[in-house]
Amino acid sequence: MKQDKQRTLDRLCRRELGTSAGAYYRALRLTRAQNLLVETGLPLRDIALRCGFASASTLSRAYSQQFGRPPSAARRMGG
Repeated sequence: MKQDKQRTLDRLCRRELGTSAGAYYRALRLTRAQNLLVETGLPLRDIALRCGFASASTLSRAYSQQFGRPPSAARRMGG
């Protein structure tokens, strides 16, 4: 039953948003991380944990893939 619900959610997300539910949720988490990087002085480890990433390195890899630059560059450039 759970797999059926997951497939339905993915199908709806793909139709309405053009991406899977997991990818959409990850993009939301990364956007939140980007906001925290720019607006706070929190350490990357704390931002990672607040945004649901297991570690700063996991966040850093995902962030670089999504935005094309490391989190440190976003913090220096203000976004």
